[in-house]
Amino acid sequence: MLADEKIIESLKSQQNRKLLGIDMESYGVMAAGSEVSAPRPEALIIKGVSDFADSAKNDAYRHYAAYTSAGILRLLVEDFGL
Repeated sequence: MLADEKIIESLKSQQNRKLLGIDMESYGVMAAGSEVSAPRPEALIIKGVSDFADSAKNDAYRHYAAYTSAGILRLLVEDFGL
């Protein structure tokens, strides 16, 4: 889906001029939520980034990224009641 240049250009035109990358799974969840009829669900994406998806990609920071994502979710639930 994101290989479509029209979608990428549309995202860049929405004040995302410095767009470096798009997480496909997160985009898919948000896009699906925006396409359904009422009642429209609300979604929250919390994701830790653990690599640059380049030739040096590895899993060295995967557990830390998951830990920090869980920490943000815990903060939101405990401190803000989300």
